Amino acid sequence: MSSPGESGSPVATPRSRHKKEKERETTSKRSKKTRRKDKDPLSIASSSSSSPATASTSSHRRRKSKDDEIDRSDWTRRALEESPDIADLKRRIDPTHRAIDFARIYSRIKKSTTVSEPEVLALINQYFVSEGLSSVSETLKTESRRPFPVFNPSDQRLVVLLKMVISWTENLWDLSGESIAGFTSTSKKANWLEKVEDILNEAKLLSSGAGALRSGGAENSIWDEDENDNIIWENDKGQELTPEKKVELEGSGRSFVLRAANLNQLVILLTPPGSLNNQYIKLFLLTYPSFVNPEGLFLKLRQRYTVPQHEDEDPVKYSSRKLPIQLRVINFLKQWIETSYFDLSPRFFRGLNEFVDEALIKDHPSQVNAIRKILQKKEVSAASFLSEEVGLLSIFSFNEPPPTPIIPKGSRLFRPDLDVMSIDAKELARQLTLIEFHLFHRIRPSEFLNQSWSKPKLKHRSPNLLAMIEHFNNLSTWVSSMILSPIRLKNRVKVWRKFIHVAQSLRELRNYNSMMSVLSGFSNAVVYRLKHARAEIPPLDQAAWAEMNDLMDSDGGFATYRSMLEKSVTPCIPYVGVFLTDLTFTEEGNENQYKDLINFTKRRLVGRIIEKIVNFQKMGYNIHPIEQIQTILKDPKPLYNEDMQIKYSLLREPRKATRDSLR
Repeated sequence: MSSPGESGSPVATPRSRHKKEKERETTSKRSKKTRRKDKDPLSIASSSSSSPATASTSSHRRRKSKDDEIDRSDWTRRALEESPDIADLKRRIDPTHRAIDFARIYSRIKKSTTVSEPEVLALINQYFVSEGLSSVSETLKTESRRPFPVFNPSDQRLVVLLKMVISWTENLWDLSGESIAGFTSTSKKANWLEKVEDILNEAKLLSSGAGALRSGGAENSIWDEDENDNIIWENDKGQELTPEKKVELEGSGRSFVLRAANLNQLVILLTPPGSLNNQYIKLFLLTYPSFVNPEGLFLKLRQRYTVPQHEDEDPVKYSSRKLPIQLRVINFLKQWIETSYFDLSPRFFRGLNEFVDEALIKDHPSQVNAIRKILQKKEVSAASFLSEEVGLLSIFSFNEPPPTPIIPKGSRLFRPDLDVMSIDAKELARQLTLIEFHLFHRIRPSEFLNQSWSKPKLKHRSPNLLAMIEHFNNLSTWVSSMILSPIRLKNRVKVWRKFIHVAQSLRELRNYNSMMSVLSGFSNAVVYRLKHARAEIPPLDQAAWAEMNDLMDSDGGFATYRSMLEKSVTPCIPYVGVFLTDLTFTEEGNENQYKDLINFTKRRLVGRIIEKIVNFQKMGYNIHPIEQIQTILKDPKPLYNEDMQIKYSLLREPRKATRDSLR
């Protein structure tokens, strides 16, 4: 005898019995409705006179009609009642409930959750500014008779709104769930803003533009800054200078440097009415994305261009005072577009076109054509720059033809079985250098900032740098695989020697990045342990390999390589890993801010490293591209993965194997 629960029929509970009774009642009501419909004289007459096919169709329609009559209105309620998880999910994803939940959290720290009229007007004004509707924004200010704080216009609207809320609120519910007890200092607010941006980055709510939250001084007009406020200078011994001491050093011709400043002061230094510091401008252009986005910087430049007239100031004096500042702004814009074209967004160019059409064409019409010519030239060069052609012959011009390519004998070049061993080592190095320089030349200066290449949440800012790093790693692994591939020891030695000759040619071409990649393939444990193959490499090749290893020795922070690189001429592809190490130490050893201001000493150190890299990008290689060879080298696919390499390494030379036991 089976117990309840073991039987084929489930045990009836009070709830299930009640449910069944309700279903029987519903079925009974539907049956009565159906019978009443069947008694309709027209329905009877129609069914009695119809053919069998018609009767069948009529029956199908009645069944469909019954399905349509099923009452589904209660299904959602029953599903939510019987499935709490579904109900909770529905509540959490519903926008209204989410807003209510946030209001409840916010009400704990702020008595009133109503947004005031000034705040609403400020939000509306910010929208006009971000869309480039400056004239509408000015009209709103005039008619409302209110001054509005203006934040950096940016595609990252969520960030802008967060920043506005923070500026209005003494206490804000932290995104991590902890309450922040008021912002007592600018640095505390800045740290929290960095935390907000980090969280938004992880949630992929930010685009690649950096610094929307971190542009100190963006809220105040540039013309409200006092000459000595929010700026720190220091002498060559690192001692801070008072304004009086700075004036004294200026008069004596002794050197001093900028230590830190807010964004307003940095822009003022870019566009002084007097003498210009070109080195400062160069370093600023290389590093500005680390503390402000292009839209925010352009907003400050427009403020700087709009020189206010003092009360009762003579028009002639006013004109002579504003002219040099406006020309400085225009010249900086030209230089900015020339050097940072690929870092500028469509929104920036919309704002620039509005500025040109509204202000520049009225004040300095001769400068309009100059800016438009630069834009047209950059658009044309951008098309070539973005091309996937590795030759880069359209970007660089040379006074002499490239050296004659070394083509494999016969028709081997055009055969599908073309392989590395049939190509001359020097030509392999040439084509590899073209590919490497193509990757190197595409890297933008901004990709070296904030260690973005090594941080998962910031990697989207360094696509070209990461592509070069990936090619370095793939090439190294491919070289290891190629050496492990041959079954016979003498063939492994041949492949090894081939790549030693390739590395030598890479050195002659000053392609140190690819050379280091090949050497890394040799030093891979799965290859280096092949002592019997290594022992049969001829002494001359052994010596060449040892010399390259000495050059790239990491002892003393690559001291030998650095010394050689200082004397190297272009074209040259430096080993990028050394620069990335330097940038990492500089970034981690210096704070982003100093006394609540932008730490420009850090940007100077970072900028000098990036400047060296950019100098190597200016001259390309005069080499004729050979597509058939580049096809092999563009995306070198390792023959074996890491585990397979270990397996084949032990297979080629088992532990404790003697030379006589190997073929």
